[in-house]
Amino acid sequence: MRILLAGDIGGTHARFLLAREVDGRAEPLFEREYPSAGCADAAAAVQHFLAEAPQPDAGRVGAACLAVAGPVAGPAETARAHLTNLGWDLSAPELARACGLPRLALINDFIGVATGLGQLPASNLVTLQAGEPDVRAPCVVVGAGTGLGVAMILPEDGRTTVLPSEAGHMDFAPADELQERLRRYLKQSFGRASWERAVSGPGLLRIVSFLESQSVEPRSPLLAEAMSRDDPAGAVAELALDRRDPLAVKAVDLFTGVYGSFAGNVALALLARGGVYLAGGIAPRLATRLADGGFIRAFTSKGRFTELLAQIPVHIVREQRAGLLGALETARRMPA
Repeated sequence: MRILLAGDIGGTHARFLLAREVDGRAEPLFEREYPSAGCADAAAAVQHFLAEAPQPDAGRVGAACLAVAGPVAGPAETARAHLTNLGWDLSAPELARACGLPRLALINDFIGVATGLGQLPASNLVTLQAGEPDVRAPCVVVGAGTGLGVAMILPEDGRTTVLPSEAGHMDFAPADELQERLRRYLKQSFGRASWERAVSGPGLLRIVSFLESQSVEPRSPLLAEAMSRDDPAGAVAELALDRRDPLAVKAVDLFTGVYGSFAGNVALALLARGGVYLAGGIAPRLATRLADGGFIRAFTSKGRFTELLAQIPVHIVREQRAGLLGALETARRMPA
């Protein structure tokens, strides 16, 4: 019986799970979540988790996999990675030695999410557009959270290949005049406007500031207080969902349209007739707004290809631990 260690380290949360492998399945034993910013580095986060885990399980880890939010280079067990929104540089062999683990793999966090989708029941999905799914066609996973992640799932001969992507860092392409002003605002702030600068938790806050700069609505004391909380993007989303603040509502409307446009672009690039899956921390929180039609209008608004985009299924992934479950499945597949 092997003990498996899985981790999912993003810009906001670091999630870890210990499990035991029994008859080709991974049975969870112990799980924790920490604020990423409270960890000095990845090794410190793993060591803290193992110190909290019950013994002797933590001392018998046979395989470990970390899904990390950033580009990963090289084979998983010798890979190096840079976490985009934390600034951490990782090496799989060095991390394994520092944590006393016999073997450790690094994968991109959205490789983890895409792999984790196969571990989820259908009840974990909310369908925004049923479309006409083709099980032989590619799928894409898109997720806005602290950053904007993308992964591609390519089926072939009964097997699937999952490919990472940094599509969230492509140039932001505005769909109307308001979005063009947003692009200029972001470019002025960062020197370059990428999709992630708008379609992410921090991006939602930038959209609030942008709309305020355009004199669309003043920032109310209620909204100002919400933006000072530990989870400001979540607080803004709550105000918008409850319609308690007009600027928050308009910010979420603009965010939703930009998110839908980006997801449609990625689906078009891959011809993802198998489906688009919206993961990450934001989509489940905004599910009712994403379902009210604005997201899908932006998703399908592709001129001559509008009809094609209307055929592509779109689902929200409600399970926040999909990346962790994907890392666990990757660890389970590692040779003993």
